[in-house]
Amino acid sequence: MMLSKRSLLQALYGLTAMTALGRADSGLARTPALAAVDAEAASKIGRAWLAINPSDAAGLRTAVFGASAKAPDLAARVRAEYRRGAMFKHEGWFFSETEARLCALISLAA
Repeated sequence: MMLSKRSLLQALYGLTAMTALGRADSGLARTPALAAVDAEAASKIGRAWLAINPSDAAGLRTAVFGASAKAPDLAARVRAEYRRGAMFKHEGWFFSETEARLCALISLAA
């Protein structure tokens, strides 16, 4: 299954939320978009980002999701980060800072 960048971001968002809640193995994790995301690969990317940008889960959650009850527009944030060059490169792949933080959250919850 080929994912669009938007679908990948939505899947990472969902996987991060479920992992943080301790529900990564629930039936929700078996949706097609989430099934296409390799949690171990996301954790590897997250660990690489954390090696350069040490942080804890609480700080990362605030950076990604904010403090308000309103869900952030992650797709708009990712686009803005790419435009201004706020990226993380890992093994030849480029990730926005938000995408890398989502992976870092997954790695910390694993």
